[in-house]
Amino acid sequence: KKYLEANFLHINVSKSKFVHFQSPRKKLAPLTVAPVFGGNELQNVKSIKFLGVTIDYRISWKSHILTVTNKLRSSIAQLYNMRNVISKKLKISVYNAIVNSQLTYAIPVWGGFSKNNNSLRHLFLLQKRALRNLFGIKRESKHVRGHTKSSFQQNIKY
Repeated sequence: KKYLEANFLHINVSKSKFVHFQSPRKKLAPLTVAPVFGGNELQNVKSIKFLGVTIDYRISWKSHILTVTNKLRSSIAQLYNMRNVISKKLKISVYNAIVNSQLTYAIPVWGGFSKNNNSLRHLFLLQKRALRNLFGIKRESKHVRGHTKSSFQQNIKY
């Protein structure tokens, strides 16, 4: 508290919360006493948003990836409606502003998430869907999930 006063800092205790981090492999006993700051007991939460990144108590990043997934899903339909109205150059700008910015924000923090998990695959599939909707890229067949890398490279050249 002395540090805060000396540096003219103020903490809004009513908005302050804490996360009791735990190992994903070990079960820890729940806290019996909550931390107190300024005479107020802080609320224990399982996840918290810090600088736009959702951090959960197991540091698994699943909650953050779910948040990004939901944001991307809500914007994909809007991209489909834009595809016949705007130029290719503007499509690239829209893609970078809406999709790429969501995918790359703070990626050094959460991007090293386990490669065995399907959560990152869902983000990749949503990225491909966004590109298809915006640029009108068609699949070779509805039944064959072939590689669309060459189609993406042809349509998205800066």
